[in-house]
Amino acid sequence: MSLSRVLITVILILIVYCNSVPAEQNVNNAVPIGFDGPLIPEGEDPDYPTVYPTDFPTELPTITIEPTIGDQYGWISINTIPSGAWVTFDGDAQGQSPVMVQVLSTASPFHQIYISMDGYQDWSTSLSENPAPGQTIPINAHLVRMEPTVTPTFTPTVTPTESPTPSPTPTIIGPDYGWVYIESNPTAAEVTFDGVYQGSAPALVKVYSTGTPSHQILIRMSGYYDWTSALSQNPGPDQTIPITATLVPMAQYGSIRVQSNPTRSVAILDGGNQDLTPCTFDNLLPGSHTIKVTKDGYQPYTTQIRVNTGTEAQVSASLSPVDRFGTLYVTSTPSGADIFLDGVYYGQTPYTLSASAGAHTLVLKYAGYNTFSSGVTLYAGQQNQITAQLEPHGPSYGSVQVASTPGSSEVFLNNDYKGKTPSTGYLDIPGLNPGIYTIRISHPQNQDYQGTVSVNGGQTSTVQVALQSSPNPATKNGTLVVNSNPSGAYVFLDNLFKGITPLTLPSVQPGQHTLIVRMNDYSDATRPVTITGGNTTDMIIEMVPIAQPTKEPTQTPLPTQTRAPVPLLAIIGGLCAVGFLFHRRNN
Repeated sequence: MSLSRVLITVILILIVYCNSVPAEQNVNNAVPIGFDGPLIPEGEDPDYPTVYPTDFPTELPTITIEPTIGDQYGWISINTIPSGAWVTFDGDAQGQSPVMVQVLSTASPFHQIYISMDGYQDWSTSLSENPAPGQTIPINAHLVRMEPTVTPTFTPTVTPTESPTPSPTPTIIGPDYGWVYIESNPTAAEVTFDGVYQGSAPALVKVYSTGTPSHQILIRMSGYYDWTSALSQNPGPDQTIPITATLVPMAQYGSIRVQSNPTRSVAILDGGNQDLTPCTFDNLLPGSHTIKVTKDGYQPYTTQIRVNTGTEAQVSASLSPVDRFGTLYVTSTPSGADIFLDGVYYGQTPYTLSASAGAHTLVLKYAGYNTFSSGVTLYAGQQNQITAQLEPHGPSYGSVQVASTPGSSEVFLNNDYKGKTPSTGYLDIPGLNPGIYTIRISHPQNQDYQGTVSVNGGQTSTVQVALQSSPNPATKNGTLVVNSNPSGAYVFLDNLFKGITPLTLPSVQPGQHTLIVRMNDYSDATRPVTITGGNTTDMIIEMVPIAQPTKEPTQTPLPTQTRAPVPLLAIIGGLCAVGFLFHRRNN
Protein backbone atom coordinates (compact mmCIF):
# COMPACT_ATOMS: atom_id res chain seq x y z
CA MET A 1 0.00 0.00 0.00
CA SER A 2 1.33 3.42 -0.91
CA LEU A 3 1.93 6.18 1.66
CA SER A 4 -0.92 8.37 0.28
CA ARG A 5 -3.43 5.59 0.79
CA VAL A 6 -2.32 5.11 4.42
CA LEU A 7 -2.78 8.81 5.17
CA ILE A 8 -6.27 8.87 3.64
CA THR A 9 -7.29 5.84 5.76
CA VAL A 10 -6.07 7.50 9.02
CA ILE A 11 -7.96 10.73 8.26
CA LEU A 12 -11.23 8.81 7.62
CA ILE A 13 -10.87 6.95 10.94
CA LEU A 14 -10.41 10.24 12.85
CA ILE A 15 -13.51 11.77 11.22
CA VAL A 16 -15.64 8.76 12.18
CA TYR A 17 -14.34 8.85 15.79
CA CYS A 18 -15.05 12.59 16.24
CA ASN A 19 -18.62 12.22 14.99
CA SER A 20 -19.23 9.40 17.47
CA VAL A 21 -18.43 11.52 20.58
CA PRO A 22 -21.63 11.99 22.68
CA ALA A 23 -23.00 15.50 23.10
CA GLU A 24 -22.64 15.26 26.89
CA GLN A 25 -18.85 15.51 26.49
CA ASN A 26 -18.97 18.87 24.72
CA VAL A 27 -16.78 21.57 26.27
CA ASN A 28 -19.84 23.74 26.89
CA ASN A 29 -21.02 21.18 29.45
CA ALA A 30 -17.67 20.71 31.22
CA VAL A 31 -18.03 21.68 34.89
CA PRO A 32 -14.92 23.03 36.67
CA ILE A 33 -14.07 21.38 39.96
CA GLY A 34 -15.66 23.25 42.84
CA PHE A 35 -17.78 25.48 40.56
CA ASP A 36 -21.37 25.85 41.84
CA GLY A 37 -22.69 28.49 39.43
CA PRO A 38 -24.64 28.05 36.23
CA LEU A 39 -22.91 26.50 33.30
CA ILE A 40 -23.93 29.33 30.96
CA PRO A 41 -24.18 32.84 32.47
CA GLU A 42 -27.31 34.78 31.66
CA GLY A 43 -27.14 36.82 28.48
CA GLU A 44 -24.46 34.61 26.87
CA ASP A 45 -24.97 32.61 23.69
CA PRO A 46 -25.04 28.85 24.49
CA ASP A 47 -23.56 28.07 21.07
CA TYR A 48 -20.17 29.49 22.15
CA PRO A 49 -18.09 27.73 24.83
CA THR A 50 -17.19 29.52 28.04
CA VAL A 51 -13.67 28.70 29.26
CA TYR A 52 -13.17 28.56 33.06
CA PRO A 53 -9.75 28.63 34.79
CA THR A 54 -8.55 25.48 36.50
CA ASP A 55 -8.63 25.69 40.33
CA PHE A 56 -5.31 23.92 40.78
CA PRO A 57 -2.53 25.15 38.48
CA THR A 58 0.11 22.55 37.74
CA GLU A 59 2.87 25.08 38.47
CA LEU A 60 2.75 27.92 41.00
CA PRO A 61 4.05 31.26 39.65
CA THR A 62 7.16 32.75 41.20
CA ILE A 63 6.34 36.04 42.92
CA THR A 64 9.19 38.53 43.29
CA ILE A 65 8.58 40.99 46.10
CA GLU A 66 9.68 44.43 44.97
CA PRO A 67 9.51 47.61 47.10
CA THR A 68 6.31 49.47 46.44
CA ILE A 69 7.11 52.97 45.23
CA GLY A 70 4.51 55.07 46.97
CA ASP A 71 3.87 58.74 47.08
CA GLN A 72 5.47 59.26 50.49
CA TYR A 73 7.59 56.21 51.28
CA GLY A 74 11.20 55.36 50.54
CA TRP A 75 13.51 52.51 51.48
CA ILE A 76 16.72 51.91 53.40
CA SER A 77 18.72 48.95 52.08
CA ILE A 78 20.92 47.39 54.79
CA ASN A 79 23.68 44.98 53.71
CA THR A 80 26.43 43.40 55.80
CA ILE A 81 29.71 41.66 55.11
CA PRO A 82 29.32 38.83 55.90
CA SER A 83 25.56 38.58 55.31
CA GLY A 84 23.12 36.88 57.66
CA ALA A 85 23.53 39.34 60.54
CA TRP A 86 20.55 40.36 62.70
CA VAL A 87 19.35 43.89 61.95
CA THR A 88 17.45 46.20 64.32
CA PHE A 89 16.08 49.50 62.96
CA ASP A 90 14.78 52.08 65.47
CA GLY A 91 14.35 49.29 68.03
CA ASP A 92 12.38 47.00 65.69
CA ALA A 93 13.88 43.68 64.57
CA GLN A 94 14.07 43.48 60.78
CA GLY A 95 15.45 39.95 60.35
CA GLN A 96 18.76 38.87 58.86
CA SER A 97 20.68 40.92 56.31
CA PRO A 98 20.22 41.90 53.58
CA VAL A 99 16.97 43.67 54.46
CA MET A 100 14.85 46.50 53.04
CA VAL A 101 13.22 48.85 55.56
CA GLN A 102 10.27 51.03 54.48
CA VAL A 103 10.51 54.58 55.86
CA LEU A 104 7.97 57.40 55.69
CA SER A 105 9.66 60.29 53.87
CA THR A 106 7.98 62.90 56.07
CA ALA A 107 8.81 61.15 59.36
CA SER A 108 11.46 62.34 61.82
CA PRO A 109 14.85 62.06 60.02
CA PHE A 110 16.68 60.45 62.96
CA HIS A 111 17.20 56.67 63.02
CA GLN A 112 19.36 54.14 64.86
CA ILE A 113 20.67 50.98 63.20
CA TYR A 114 22.06 48.10 65.26
CA ILE A 115 23.63 44.95 63.73
CA SER A 116 24.82 41.86 65.62
CA MET A 117 26.24 38.49 64.63
CA ASP A 118 27.88 35.67 66.55
CA GLY A 119 31.66 35.86 66.36
CA TYR A 120 31.69 39.52 65.25
CA GLN A 121 31.75 42.86 67.00
CA ASP A 122 28.41 44.65 67.25
CA TRP A 123 27.98 47.39 64.62
CA SER A 124 25.80 50.47 65.01
CA THR A 125 25.29 53.81 63.36
CA SER A 126 22.89 56.74 63.29
CA LEU A 127 21.12 58.05 60.18
CA SER A 128 20.00 61.69 60.06
CA GLU A 129 17.98 61.67 56.85
CA ASN A 130 14.95 60.05 55.23
CA PRO A 131 14.80 58.67 51.70
CA ALA A 132 12.79 60.70 49.23
CA PRO A 133 9.55 59.11 47.95
CA GLY A 134 10.43 56.06 45.88
CA GLN A 135 14.19 56.36 46.56
CA THR A 136 16.58 54.02 48.41
CA ILE A 137 19.43 54.87 50.82
CA PRO A 138 22.10 52.10 50.92
CA ILE A 139 23.79 51.21 54.25
CA ASN A 140 26.79 48.86 54.10
CA ALA A 141 28.28 47.42 57.31
CA HIS A 142 31.67 45.66 57.38
CA LEU A 143 31.61 43.48 60.52
CA VAL A 144 34.87 42.93 62.41
CA ARG A 145 35.57 39.40 63.61
CA MET A 146 36.18 39.05 67.35
CA GLU A 147 39.28 37.31 68.63
CA PRO A 148 38.33 33.79 69.71
CA THR A 149 38.29 33.18 73.43
CA VAL A 150 41.27 31.14 74.63
CA THR A 151 39.87 27.98 76.23
CA PRO A 152 42.34 26.23 78.57
CA THR A 153 42.66 22.44 78.16
CA PHE A 154 43.75 20.01 80.82
CA THR A 155 45.60 16.73 80.36
CA PRO A 156 43.79 13.99 82.37
CA THR A 157 45.85 12.07 84.90
CA VAL A 158 45.73 8.28 85.47
CA THR A 159 46.10 8.50 89.24
CA PRO A 160 44.87 11.93 90.33
CA THR A 161 45.69 11.22 93.98
CA GLU A 162 49.40 10.64 93.33
CA SER A 163 50.24 12.64 90.15
CA PRO A 164 50.45 16.45 90.34
CA THR A 165 47.73 18.42 88.55
CA PRO A 166 49.09 19.69 85.18
CA SER A 167 48.92 23.42 84.40
CA PRO A 168 46.37 24.45 81.74
CA THR A 169 47.73 24.66 78.19
CA PRO A 170 46.08 27.52 76.15
CA THR A 171 44.98 26.87 72.59
CA ILE A 172 47.44 28.51 70.18
CA ILE A 173 45.67 30.76 67.65
CA GLY A 174 48.71 31.57 65.52
CA PRO A 175 50.04 34.90 64.16
CA ASP A 176 47.21 35.42 61.64
CA TYR A 177 46.62 39.11 62.26
CA GLY A 178 48.53 42.36 62.03
CA TRP A 179 47.97 46.01 62.86
CA VAL A 180 47.15 49.32 61.19
CA TYR A 181 48.71 52.24 63.07
CA ILE A 182 46.84 55.50 62.36
CA GLU A 183 48.20 58.93 63.27
CA SER A 184 46.77 62.40 62.60
CA ASN A 185 48.27 65.86 62.25
CA PRO A 186 47.18 67.51 64.50
CA THR A 187 46.81 64.63 66.94
CA ALA A 188 43.73 63.52 68.91
CA ALA A 189 41.45 63.35 65.86
CA GLU A 190 38.61 60.80 65.93
CA VAL A 191 39.41 57.57 64.03
CA THR A 192 36.79 55.33 62.40
CA PHE A 193 37.93 52.11 60.71
CA ASP A 194 35.42 50.17 58.56
CA GLY A 195 32.57 52.03 60.25
CA VAL A 196 33.76 51.18 63.80
CA TYR A 197 34.97 54.00 66.06
CA GLN A 198 38.54 53.30 67.23
CA GLY A 199 39.12 56.25 69.57
CA SER A 200 41.49 59.21 69.17
CA ALA A 201 44.64 59.21 67.08
CA PRO A 202 47.12 57.68 67.37
CA ALA A 203 45.09 54.46 67.17
CA LEU A 204 46.21 50.84 66.73
CA VAL A 205 43.65 48.70 64.85
CA LYS A 206 43.88 44.90 64.75
CA VAL A 207 43.24 43.50 61.27
CA TYR A 208 43.16 39.80 60.30
CA SER A 209 45.62 38.99 57.53
CA THR A 210 43.22 36.62 55.79
CA GLY A 211 40.25 39.01 55.84
CA THR A 212 38.88 40.96 52.91
CA PRO A 213 41.61 43.44 51.84
CA SER A 214 39.26 46.41 51.54
CA HIS A 215 38.96 48.97 54.33
CA GLN A 216 37.64 52.51 54.76
CA ILE A 217 39.32 55.02 57.09
CA LEU A 218 37.67 58.23 58.30
CA ILE A 219 39.53 60.86 60.35
CA ARG A 220 37.43 63.68 61.79
CA MET A 221 38.24 66.72 63.93
CA SER A 222 36.35 69.90 64.70
CA GLY A 223 37.56 72.86 62.62
CA TYR A 224 39.14 70.63 59.93
CA TYR A 225 37.91 68.98 56.77
CA ASP A 226 37.16 65.24 57.03
CA TRP A 227 40.04 63.01 55.91
CA THR A 228 39.10 59.76 54.16
CA SER A 229 41.14 57.02 52.57
CA ALA A 230 40.68 53.51 51.18
CA LEU A 231 43.11 50.76 52.22
CA SER A 232 43.25 47.88 49.74
CA GLN A 233 45.54 45.55 51.67
CA ASN A 234 45.84 43.67 54.95
CA PRO A 235 48.92 43.62 57.15
CA GLY A 236 50.85 40.39 57.23
CA PRO A 237 51.01 38.35 60.43
CA ASP A 238 52.55 40.48 63.22
CA GLN A 239 53.17 43.34 60.73
CA THR A 240 52.05 46.99 61.05
CA ILE A 241 50.89 49.33 58.29
CA PRO A 242 51.46 53.01 59.26
CA ILE A 243 49.03 55.68 58.06
CA THR A 244 49.36 59.42 58.70
CA ALA A 245 46.46 61.79 58.01
CA THR A 246 47.32 65.47 57.57
CA LEU A 247 44.13 67.43 58.23
CA VAL A 248 43.34 70.64 56.33
CA PRO A 249 41.83 73.48 58.38
CA MET A 250 38.48 74.77 57.25
CA ALA A 251 38.55 78.13 55.50
CA GLN A 252 38.17 81.06 57.85
CA TYR A 253 37.81 84.54 56.50
CA GLY A 254 39.11 88.05 57.07
CA SER A 255 38.26 91.53 55.73
CA ILE A 256 39.82 94.75 54.34
CA ARG A 257 38.79 98.26 55.41
CA VAL A 258 39.57 100.91 52.74
CA GLN A 259 39.66 104.67 53.44
CA SER A 260 40.83 107.39 51.07
CA ASN A 261 41.51 111.09 50.78
CA PRO A 262 39.48 112.39 49.04
CA THR A 263 36.53 110.19 49.95
CA ARG A 264 34.00 108.80 47.50
CA SER A 265 36.82 107.29 45.49
CA VAL A 266 36.37 103.94 43.73
CA ALA A 267 38.04 101.03 45.57
CA ILE A 268 38.63 97.90 43.44
CA LEU A 269 39.40 94.51 45.05
CA ASP A 270 41.55 92.10 42.99
CA GLY A 271 40.37 93.78 39.78
CA GLY A 272 36.76 92.74 40.40
CA ASN A 273 34.51 93.92 43.25
CA GLN A 274 34.14 97.71 43.54
CA ASP A 275 32.79 100.10 46.18
CA LEU A 276 33.02 103.77 47.15
CA THR A 277 35.31 104.69 50.01
CA PRO A 278 35.11 104.37 52.93
CA CYS A 279 34.10 100.72 52.52
CA THR A 280 34.82 97.20 53.79
CA PHE A 281 35.36 94.03 51.77
CA ASP A 282 34.23 91.02 53.84
CA ASN A 283 34.50 87.21 53.59
CA LEU A 284 37.99 87.21 52.08
CA LEU A 285 40.19 84.13 52.05
CA PRO A 286 43.50 84.50 53.90
CA GLY A 287 46.34 85.58 51.66
CA SER A 288 47.53 88.48 49.53
CA HIS A 289 44.99 90.79 47.83
CA THR A 290 45.28 93.83 45.56
CA ILE A 291 43.47 97.11 46.34
CA LYS A 292 43.27 99.85 43.70
CA VAL A 293 41.75 103.27 44.48
CA THR A 294 40.87 105.65 41.62
CA LYS A 295 39.13 109.02 41.21
CA ASP A 296 38.84 111.38 38.28
CA GLY A 297 41.49 114.09 38.48
CA TYR A 298 43.80 112.02 40.72
CA GLN A 299 46.60 109.55 40.21
CA PRO A 300 45.42 105.97 40.87
CA TYR A 301 46.65 104.29 44.06
CA THR A 302 47.51 100.57 44.13
CA THR A 303 48.76 98.42 47.02
CA GLN A 304 49.13 94.77 48.03
CA ILE A 305 47.83 93.79 51.46
CA ARG A 306 47.69 90.49 53.31
CA VAL A 307 44.54 89.20 54.99
CA ASN A 308 44.76 86.97 58.06
CA THR A 309 42.07 84.74 59.49
CA GLY A 310 39.57 86.56 61.70
CA THR A 311 41.23 89.98 61.35
CA GLU A 312 40.51 93.22 59.45
CA ALA A 313 43.33 94.72 57.37
CA GLN A 314 43.46 98.52 56.96
CA VAL A 315 44.18 100.45 53.75
CA SER A 316 44.51 104.24 53.79
CA ALA A 317 44.96 105.77 50.32
CA SER A 318 46.03 109.37 49.86
CA LEU A 319 45.45 110.27 46.20
CA SER A 320 47.62 112.83 44.41
CA PRO A 321 45.94 115.28 41.99
CA VAL A 322 46.90 114.99 38.32
CA ASP A 323 48.67 118.12 37.15
CA ARG A 324 48.10 117.50 33.44
CA PHE A 325 44.91 115.52 32.85
CA GLY A 326 42.54 115.11 29.92
CA THR A 327 39.60 112.98 28.90
CA LEU A 328 38.76 111.00 25.77
CA TYR A 329 35.28 110.03 24.60
CA VAL A 330 35.47 106.90 22.42
CA THR A 331 32.64 105.56 20.25
CA SER A 332 32.59 102.92 17.55
CA THR A 333 30.33 101.40 14.92
CA PRO A 334 29.33 98.81 15.94
CA SER A 335 29.47 99.68 19.64
CA GLY A 336 30.72 97.37 22.37
CA ALA A 337 34.35 97.26 21.25
CA ASP A 338 37.05 96.73 23.91
CA ILE A 339 39.10 99.90 24.58
CA PHE A 340 42.85 99.65 25.24
CA LEU A 341 44.85 102.83 25.89
CA ASP A 342 48.59 102.18 25.96
CA GLY A 343 47.81 98.48 26.44
CA VAL A 344 45.55 99.00 29.48
CA TYR A 345 41.92 97.90 29.26
CA TYR A 346 39.44 100.68 30.15
CA GLY A 347 36.00 99.47 29.08
CA GLN A 348 33.74 99.14 26.05
CA THR A 349 32.50 101.75 23.60
CA PRO A 350 30.90 104.20 24.07
CA TYR A 351 33.08 105.22 27.00
CA THR A 352 34.77 108.30 28.50
CA LEU A 353 38.23 107.67 29.93
CA SER A 354 40.67 109.88 31.77
CA ALA A 355 44.43 109.88 31.28
CA SER A 356 47.41 112.12 31.63
CA ALA A 357 47.97 114.74 28.95
CA GLY A 358 50.23 113.72 26.10
CA ALA A 359 50.47 111.22 23.25
CA HIS A 360 48.83 107.80 23.61
CA THR A 361 48.01 104.75 21.49
CA LEU A 362 44.35 103.76 21.25
CA VAL A 363 43.36 100.21 20.19
CA LEU A 364 39.79 98.93 19.72
CA LYS A 365 39.02 95.21 19.42
CA TYR A 366 35.70 93.65 18.49
CA ALA A 367 35.01 90.04 17.51
CA GLY A 368 34.43 89.70 13.77
CA TYR A 369 36.11 93.00 12.88
CA ASN A 370 39.62 94.18 12.13
CA THR A 371 41.52 95.69 15.04
CA PHE A 372 41.39 99.50 15.05
CA SER A 373 44.55 101.34 16.08
CA SER A 374 45.19 105.08 16.23
CA GLY A 375 47.40 107.61 17.95
CA VAL A 376 45.67 110.22 20.12
CA THR A 377 46.87 113.30 22.00
CA LEU A 378 45.17 114.44 25.23
CA TYR A 379 45.34 118.02 26.53
CA ALA A 380 45.03 119.04 30.15
CA GLY A 381 41.52 120.14 31.06
CA GLN A 382 40.12 119.24 27.63
CA GLN A 383 38.13 116.37 26.18
CA ASN A 384 38.88 114.72 22.86
CA GLN A 385 36.54 112.49 20.90
CA ILE A 386 37.26 109.59 18.55
CA THR A 387 34.65 107.74 16.49
CA ALA A 388 35.93 104.52 14.92
CA GLN A 389 34.30 102.80 11.95
CA LEU A 390 35.23 99.13 12.39
CA GLU A 391 35.68 97.08 9.23
CA PRO A 392 34.56 93.41 9.14
CA HIS A 393 37.44 91.09 8.52
CA GLY A 394 37.19 88.70 5.59
CA PRO A 395 36.76 84.92 5.58
CA SER A 396 40.48 84.43 6.12
CA TYR A 397 40.25 85.18 9.85
CA GLY A 398 38.00 84.25 12.76
CA SER A 399 37.36 85.62 16.25
CA VAL A 400 36.78 84.44 19.81
CA GLN A 401 34.79 86.25 22.51
CA VAL A 402 35.18 85.13 26.14
CA ALA A 403 33.03 85.76 29.22
CA SER A 404 33.53 84.31 32.69
CA THR A 405 32.04 84.26 36.15
CA PRO A 406 33.68 85.81 38.11
CA GLY A 407 35.01 88.60 35.93
CA SER A 408 38.63 89.78 35.86
CA SER A 409 39.78 86.26 34.96
CA GLU A 410 42.93 85.94 32.88
CA VAL A 411 42.50 84.40 29.41
CA PHE A 412 45.25 82.44 27.64
CA LEU A 413 44.93 81.27 24.04
CA ASN A 414 47.56 78.67 23.08
CA ASN A 415 49.27 79.81 26.31
CA ASP A 416 49.45 83.44 25.05
CA TYR A 417 47.97 86.01 27.42
CA LYS A 418 45.02 87.81 25.79
CA GLY A 419 43.71 89.97 28.66
CA LYS A 420 41.09 89.78 31.41
CA THR A 421 37.38 89.18 31.08
CA PRO A 422 35.24 92.23 31.96
CA SER A 423 32.61 92.16 34.71
CA THR A 424 29.93 92.44 31.99
CA GLY A 425 30.24 91.62 28.31
CA TYR A 426 32.98 89.75 26.49
CA LEU A 427 36.72 89.91 26.02
CA ASP A 428 37.10 90.11 22.21
CA ILE A 429 40.01 88.35 20.46
CA PRO A 430 39.77 89.08 16.70
CA GLY A 431 42.09 88.37 13.76
CA LEU A 432 42.77 84.67 14.46
CA ASN A 433 43.77 82.15 11.83
CA PRO A 434 41.26 79.28 11.49
CA GLY A 435 42.10 76.22 13.56
CA ILE A 436 41.81 74.61 16.99
CA TYR A 437 43.11 76.65 19.94
CA THR A 438 43.68 75.64 23.58
CA ILE A 439 42.06 78.07 26.02
CA ARG A 440 42.74 78.51 29.73
CA ILE A 441 40.77 80.84 32.02
CA SER A 442 42.33 81.49 35.44
CA HIS A 443 41.23 83.30 38.59
CA PRO A 444 43.17 83.32 41.91
CA GLN A 445 40.19 82.14 44.00
CA ASN A 446 38.80 79.56 41.54
CA GLN A 447 39.81 76.42 39.72
CA ASP A 448 41.31 76.93 36.26
CA TYR A 449 39.20 76.13 33.19
CA GLN A 450 40.97 74.15 30.46
CA GLY A 451 39.47 73.46 27.05
CA THR A 452 39.66 73.99 23.31
CA VAL A 453 37.87 76.35 20.95
CA SER A 454 37.44 75.99 17.18
CA VAL A 455 38.01 79.11 15.08
CA ASN A 456 36.44 79.25 11.62
CA GLY A 457 37.09 81.83 8.95
CA GLY A 458 34.59 84.70 8.91
CA GLN A 459 32.90 83.48 12.13
CA THR A 460 32.96 84.30 15.85
CA SER A 461 33.26 81.54 18.47
CA THR A 462 31.90 82.21 21.96
CA VAL A 463 33.30 80.79 25.22
CA GLN A 464 31.26 81.45 28.36
CA VAL A 465 32.46 79.74 31.56
CA ALA A 466 31.44 79.74 35.23
CA LEU A 467 34.61 78.89 37.15
CA GLN A 468 34.26 76.39 40.01
CA SER A 469 35.31 77.38 43.49
CA SER A 470 38.62 76.04 44.70
CA PRO A 471 38.07 72.99 46.98
CA ASN A 472 40.80 74.23 49.35
CA PRO A 473 41.84 77.75 50.36
CA ALA A 474 44.25 79.23 47.86
CA THR A 475 46.95 79.61 50.52
CA LYS A 476 46.85 75.85 51.11
CA ASN A 477 47.62 75.11 47.43
CA GLY A 478 50.95 75.47 45.69
CA THR A 479 52.20 76.80 42.35
CA LEU A 480 53.90 74.71 39.68
CA VAL A 481 56.05 76.36 36.98
CA VAL A 482 57.04 74.13 34.04
CA ASN A 483 59.65 75.09 31.42
CA SER A 484 61.09 72.90 28.68
CA ASN A 485 64.03 73.13 26.33
CA PRO A 486 62.89 73.52 23.62
CA SER A 487 59.64 75.20 24.61
CA GLY A 488 56.24 74.44 23.12
CA ALA A 489 55.86 71.00 24.75
CA TYR A 490 52.53 69.64 25.99
CA VAL A 491 52.18 69.40 29.79
CA PHE A 492 50.13 66.67 31.52
CA LEU A 493 49.66 66.62 35.31
CA ASP A 494 48.23 63.37 36.68
CA ASN A 495 47.29 62.44 33.06
CA LEU A 496 45.29 65.67 32.59
CA PHE A 497 46.32 68.15 29.88
CA LYS A 498 47.23 71.54 31.42
CA GLY A 499 48.79 73.59 28.63
CA ILE A 500 51.97 74.25 26.66
CA THR A 501 55.38 75.25 28.03
CA PRO A 502 56.32 77.72 29.40
CA LEU A 503 53.38 77.13 31.77
CA THR A 504 52.42 78.33 35.27
CA LEU A 505 49.78 76.43 37.26
CA PRO A 506 48.84 78.77 40.15
CA SER A 507 46.63 76.44 42.25
CA VAL A 508 47.83 72.84 42.60
CA GLN A 509 46.77 70.75 45.58
CA PRO A 510 49.60 69.71 47.93
CA GLY A 511 50.92 66.17 47.63
CA GLN A 512 52.56 63.85 45.15
CA HIS A 513 51.83 64.32 41.43
CA THR A 514 53.09 62.87 38.16
CA LEU A 515 54.29 65.34 35.52
CA ILE A 516 54.56 64.29 31.85
CA VAL A 517 56.05 66.63 29.21
CA ARG A 518 55.46 65.49 25.63
CA MET A 519 56.72 66.82 22.29
CA ASN A 520 56.97 65.47 18.76
CA ASP A 521 60.35 63.94 17.84
CA TYR A 522 61.32 63.90 21.54
CA SER A 523 61.03 61.24 24.22
CA ASP A 524 58.35 61.74 26.86
CA ALA A 525 59.75 63.23 30.07
CA THR A 526 58.07 61.82 33.20
CA ARG A 527 58.88 63.36 36.58
CA PRO A 528 57.46 62.97 40.11
CA VAL A 529 56.50 66.34 41.60
CA THR A 530 55.89 67.20 45.25
CA ILE A 531 53.72 70.29 45.84
CA THR A 532 53.66 72.04 49.22
CA GLY A 533 51.05 74.57 50.25
CA GLY A 534 51.96 78.21 49.71
CA ASN A 535 55.19 77.41 47.83
CA THR A 536 56.27 77.50 44.17
CA THR A 537 57.87 74.46 42.53
CA ASP A 538 59.97 75.04 39.39
CA MET A 539 60.47 72.22 36.89
CA ILE A 540 62.94 72.66 34.00
CA ILE A 541 62.78 69.77 31.55
CA GLU A 542 65.52 69.10 29.00
CA MET A 543 63.82 67.26 26.15
CA VAL A 544 65.80 64.35 24.69
CA PRO A 545 65.49 63.88 20.91
CA ILE A 546 64.46 60.46 19.65
CA ALA A 547 67.47 58.84 18.00
CA GLN A 548 66.85 58.32 14.29
CA PRO A 549 68.01 54.91 13.03
CA THR A 550 71.05 55.18 10.76
CA LYS A 551 71.03 53.19 7.54
CA GLU A 552 74.10 51.08 6.82
CA PRO A 553 75.40 51.50 3.26
CA THR A 554 74.75 48.33 1.30
CA GLN A 555 76.55 47.09 -1.77
CA THR A 556 74.39 46.05 -4.67
CA PRO A 557 75.72 42.80 -6.16
CA LEU A 558 76.33 42.65 -9.88
CA PRO A 559 73.47 40.94 -11.75
CA THR A 560 74.21 37.39 -12.92
CA GLN A 561 72.96 35.80 -16.14
CA THR A 562 70.18 33.44 -15.03
CA ARG A 563 67.18 31.98 -16.74
CA ALA A 564 64.09 34.07 -16.27
CA PRO A 565 61.67 32.30 -13.93
CA VAL A 566 58.39 31.13 -15.37
CA PRO A 567 55.66 33.61 -14.32
CA LEU A 568 53.42 32.23 -11.58
CA LEU A 569 50.21 33.33 -13.33
CA ALA A 570 51.24 31.43 -16.49
CA ILE A 571 51.74 28.22 -14.46
CA ILE A 572 48.34 28.58 -12.77
CA GLY A 573 46.62 29.30 -16.10
CA GLY A 574 48.18 26.20 -17.68
CA LEU A 575 47.05 23.96 -14.85
CA CYS A 576 43.48 25.33 -15.12
CA ALA A 577 43.40 24.67 -18.90
CA VAL A 578 44.57 21.06 -18.46
CA GLY A 579 41.94 20.46 -15.77
CA PHE A 580 39.17 21.92 -17.98
CA LEU A 581 40.09 19.69 -20.97
CA PHE A 582 40.28 16.59 -18.78
CA HIS A 583 36.85 17.33 -17.30
CA ARG A 584 35.32 17.92 -20.75
CA ARG A 585 36.81 14.66 -22.09
CA ASN A 586 35.30 12.66 -19.20
CA ASN A 587 31.89 14.22 -19.82
